[in-house]
This record gives sequence, structure tokens and C-alpha cells, in this order.
Amino acid sequence: GISKDYLGDLQSAIKDFDTAIQISPDCANAFCERGHTKSKLKDYYGAIEDLKAALELNPKDSQSYENMGFCKERLRDDIGALQAFNNAIEIDPYFFSCYISRGILKIRFRNFKEAIDDFNIVIEEKPAIPNTYVHRGTAKDKLGDYNGAIFDFNKAISLNPGLASAYFGRAHVNNYIGHYSEAIQDCIKAVEIKPSYIGIVSACSAFAKNKLGDYKGAIEDYNKALEKNPGNIELLSGIADAE
Repeated sequence: GISKDYLGDLQSAIKDFDTAIQISPDCANAFCERGHTKSKLKDYYGAIEDLKAALELNPKDSQSYENMGFCKERLRDDIGALQAFNNAIEIDPYFFSCYISRGILKIRFRNFKEAIDDFNIVIEEKPAIPNTYVHRGTAKDKLGDYNGAIFDFNKAISLNPGLASAYFGRAHVNNYIGHYSEAIQDCIKAVEIKPSYIGIVSACSAFAKNKLGDYKGAIEDYNKALEKNPGNIELLSGIADAE
């Protein structure tokens, strides 16, 4: 089942886990792995039931708690997800992926300082994960620590020059500190790497172009953003300002 899951044959993997559970109904790992595979199939409720069964059999299974957190997050149960990540970290204080997931949730809860604490723990032990710097940079941006945010986005880019989110994050901060030309260049790079960013990045570049007096370019970018977010009041207001 695990091998089939790894190869992407998810339905066959489920069948294998079903068989394993029929043979050994007290095998916590079989429930955990089936739950993980169900989550890949977006059967989050089914996954949670399996993970609960795994935890009943093995309450110290940190992996099941991490998978539980992932599923609850997908179901918009952020409080439940946070508790699951807390439980995983309590069992395994070196479960660094859970610190990252918990930090992202704390950003959503606007607990930016606590989020930074979680990212700091990861960076101290595993300093070569570029996404951790992007998340910490985002939290610093929210706190108004723009120099710290720029440092983190720069670090992420140095570790992975193809990380679109780092360029977009840096563009966002550059707009705040008045570095509009740099913001536009970062927006161009972000879309070049990841074209699906066109909507949100166009709004960012439009703001910068408007500030630089490139009103025609600003309106063009606001319209691109509106194609992805029709009726957005802030974007419509930006167009009116540029006109």
C-alpha cells in the first residue's frame, strides 16, 4: 500500500490498506497510512476517521496528528488543525514540518510573533529550507518589520532562485517602503516563474506603477487582476485612482 501510494496508484493503495486492516485490525500504522492516502484523494472526512482510529490504537503517533492537522486545515477547521499540530509537537519536539504548519496557522490567526517563534525554531535547526524564510518574512511584513522581511525574502531567493512566492513577498514589502521600481521587477519575476500568480501579482505591480505615474500601465495591470477577481472593490478603486 505504501509503495502504491508513493507511485500515485492511490485507489490500489487503499485496497491494500483495507486488506491489512482486515488481517490486523489493531495495526495503527495501517489506519494512519490509509488516512494519509485518503487525504491525497481529498476524502478528508474519511481520512480523519482513519487517523482517529490510529490514535486510539497508538496515542503517541505524531504522524497521525500531523495528517489530522492537514485534513482539518483543508476542511477550514483551523482551530482543530492547530490543536493537532500542537499535539504532534508535544509528542515529538523535533517534528519541524509541524512547526511550519503551525506557524502558517498562527499567521492566519494574526499571532505573528508566535508564528515567527515557530519559524525560528525550524530555521535554527534546518536553515536551508527556503519556504520557512518566506513564511517568516510574511509574518515580519505583517508586524511592520520591513527590513527583517526583506532579509528573509532575500534569503529564500538565495536558497531557491525559482521561488515565486519569495519574489511576490518582497514586491509587497518594496511597495510599502516606496521601492516601486524594485517591486515591479519582483512582480515580473514572480509571474515569469509562476504564471498562475498573475491576478494577485498584477494588483501589486499596478499599485507600484500608479505611484510611479505610469497610469496606463497601472490600469492595464488592475484589469488583469480584475479578470481573476471580478468585482473586487479595492481593484476598482485602484483603477479609478489611476484614471
